[in-house]
Amino acid sequence: MRALAVAAVPALLLVTTACGGSATASLKMRNDTAIARLGALQDAATSGGAGDAAYVTPAVLGIKLVAVYIAEDVDPVTQNNRGNTAMIWLNGECADDIEHCGPASTMQRVITTFFDFAQGTAAVNAALNGQGRKVEPGTYRYARVEFCKYGPGDQPNVRWQAGTMAAARGFTWGTCAVTSQPFASPLQLADGDSVEVTLAYDLAKVAMEGAPPAGTGPGQLVDGTGAARWFSDCVDHDGLRTCIDWPEFTPSAQKR
Repeated sequence: MRALAVAAVPALLLVTTACGGSATASLKMRNDTAIARLGALQDAATSGGAGDAAYVTPAVLGIKLVAVYIAEDVDPVTQNNRGNTAMIWLNGECADDIEHCGPASTMQRVITTFFDFAQGTAAVNAALNGQGRKVEPGTYRYARVEFCKYGPGDQPNVRWQAGTMAAARGFTWGTCAVTSQPFASPLQLADGDSVEVTLAYDLAKVAMEGAPPAGTGPGQLVDGTGAARWFSDCVDHDGLRTCIDWPEFTPSAQKR
């Protein structure tokens, strides 16, 4: 799968620089998924060979989402934020307490709801209930999507189902945040501006299914080109292996 820029630390390092005044930002999501073909799955179920994995579109891709930020810049090594950072969305279960909120059962405010990215755009945004939040004026180049503050804890924070899986599966994903692609042009916010940030994503190539290839690890499949792919989670069932990764986010912004 495509490599994602992920946070290498348990929580985002937030650094803000006061510029005076304030702007307002809200968040929307856009599911751009086109249905992936099952491809050679019928053959994969009987061949037992490698190189027959095909893309499948997840029916469920839920995660316990904590918060979404926009960031002036991101350190390419540590994945810490650099410069202005502004939170534009916070899970309602956090009750505006970002420091003590997350999926771990040890947190003061525990997130229990899975946000399902596999829904259509209208349903995704109804669940998101995007808020207009005050942010520092400044220049922002990336969005950051946060899944935990100090580690995922002891409960599954991802729930997914794809391909011929009979039921959804949960697992604990240790990555606390992913970084979006950069804005096509840096987002420049001045005092009094109001902006709607949209994160677009495509689930058509995040999951694959095929015969478990001999001599590879449990998190791998081999596609039709013979390339081995590593995934965040896999499950073996009925002679097949189904695997999933996280999508890339592409941000855009519309001033209002």
